[in-house]
Amino acid sequence: MRNRMKWYRSRYIFLAITLFVTLIGVYHFNQEISDAVGERSASDMENSANVFSMYLNDFIEEHISSLEETAVLIADSALADVEQTKKILQNDQRDFAFYTILRETGEKEYDSDEISLNFNLVKSEFLDTIIKDKKTVIYSSTVQDDDRNKYIAVCTPVRSGSSVDAILVGLIRITEINDLLQHWEVTQDGCAFLMTMRGNYLTSGERFYDILAGEASDFLTYISECSIRDSSLKSNDLYKTMQQKKDISLRYTYEGERFISVLLPVSNCEWYIGYLTRERTFYINSYKFSTKTSFFLWLAGILWGGILVYTVLLVYRYGKEKEQLERYRTISRLNKSILIEMQFSPKKLQLFGTVKEFFNIETDTFLGEEVYEVYNLVHPEDVSVRKRLHQFFEDTAEIFSAEVRIEVAADKYGWFRIMGTLIKDPRTGNNVKFIAKIESADEEIADEKNLVERAENDLLTGVLNKKTMEERVIASLANIPSSSYRIFFMVDLDNFKNVNDKLGHIMGDKAIVDTANRLSEIFHRDAYVGRLGGDEFAVCASYVAFDEESLYKFIMKKADKICEVNRRTYANGDTAISISSSVGIAIAPDMATNFEDLYKKADSALYKSKNGGKNCYHIYGRD
Repeated sequence: MRNRMKWYRSRYIFLAITLFVTLIGVYHFNQEISDAVGERSASDMENSANVFSMYLNDFIEEHISSLEETAVLIADSALADVEQTKKILQNDQRDFAFYTILRETGEKEYDSDEISLNFNLVKSEFLDTIIKDKKTVIYSSTVQDDDRNKYIAVCTPVRSGSSVDAILVGLIRITEINDLLQHWEVTQDGCAFLMTMRGNYLTSGERFYDILAGEASDFLTYISECSIRDSSLKSNDLYKTMQQKKDISLRYTYEGERFISVLLPVSNCEWYIGYLTRERTFYINSYKFSTKTSFFLWLAGILWGGILVYTVLLVYRYGKEKEQLERYRTISRLNKSILIEMQFSPKKLQLFGTVKEFFNIETDTFLGEEVYEVYNLVHPEDVSVRKRLHQFFEDTAEIFSAEVRIEVAADKYGWFRIMGTLIKDPRTGNNVKFIAKIESADEEIADEKNLVERAENDLLTGVLNKKTMEERVIASLANIPSSSYRIFFMVDLDNFKNVNDKLGHIMGDKAIVDTANRLSEIFHRDAYVGRLGGDEFAVCASYVAFDEESLYKFIMKKADKICEVNRRTYANGDTAISISSSVGIAIAPDMATNFEDLYKKADSALYKSKNGGKNCYHIYGRD
């Protein structure tokens, strides 16, 4: 009896130790996954922050450039003439709420609006930079009027020759900066904000108050109260690093909650733009068991004897599954395809066949949340297949079929066809498995694409033909998002008839092909390039602009480039013919909402360019 009790005790002790070790392993495994996901999330957030910071820097650069242009106008119109100066400033309030003119000593000379500001440049360190170095600066802190409205002050010298006569100050409403920051949304728990080199907050988006409201009044104080993780940078070194204007990435814990923050210096001023989000948006925190749950876990330890029997059954089942998997692999090799078996509960995805040869990945089995990582292999333009697949799981359709591009090497994709079906539980009707076959469709789709391109493209140049160009533009005009425009360029070659007549049609065809290639190089993305016939071409470009100045700046830049690249000379023996191009431009939806009107207005502008001396461009309605 004692020996039997001793045997039972040893078994239970073994089971208890096994349970304890399992729980410790699960805990550490969860911690490692959390850290890995946190590192990846920090990297993704840093990439997003860098892209968005470019928008802010462009915003500041545009305002600086605008203010310097206004300063030149004031200097040229005689600064002493107050009425003339006032007239210029009133007519040029595109980028600034209003203007202030200061004497070279820093005292106020003139305001474009009757408004009082808490702004004294005399006491700031920027006066010497403006007067002596003749540079444009941005005031380091915000400026406030009597109504407690806040502004950003941009200061530039008004020069007469080598001397500075005055200082022009343009004020940007802080709400404009807030609106810009509000557009950054990497997560619902993320926010962007501006601060000085000393960590004082300047402005922020709305979500800033949801995350940091009630915390320390400046960022450096806030960070000093945090525990920084996975970084060689300590909180007391942050100020020194910011003075060196370096990029900063932080992962830290504040009051038991994990955060990610990226700090990037802003060009042309002593500011930093900060990005901050909670890590909980990226993954579920480590599990914390209640007392009740812990009690049942310990109680479950008594039932571990049954686990031994269950383990034997699993080994038997594994042997059967192994035979089935071997059959899968044999079939896939014969069909030159990959077979997929996705188990829904628990999540498990297995690939059978020459997986490495197909997709250049080492593993053929994915468990749990790893299953969704397979979607990372799909081309970004084909990610809608994920939604279609999930709809198939919920519908009553029997067969799923899709053509999709999948990564086969670094940044290289191939076309594949997926066909699969669901296996359901006959008792409950729930999905048990998804079985599918993936086979290469590169050759078939390439043939289909060649047929489509031959039908849609101009045979000589390879760009869209007239019919396809019209269809694409009509479809584009039917759905123009807010703040987006469709710019229609009509391009006609000047002096082309002489190329044909004097150099021959072979040289004429070369001129046509060269023009198509040049236009395709200028408009390589988000644009349709087509040949309407003869030496006449059209381009329909999409552009997102938040103001009219940005829109017309884009249009004129492209139009200048078109004229520039089409100034060419063709020669045959001693005969040389020079050509150029005339361009007509119309804009939708401002000038037209349908293709016919857009075409007519661009054609009218083209006629004006032809009659205006050629080798130039005109925008419809703008002389």
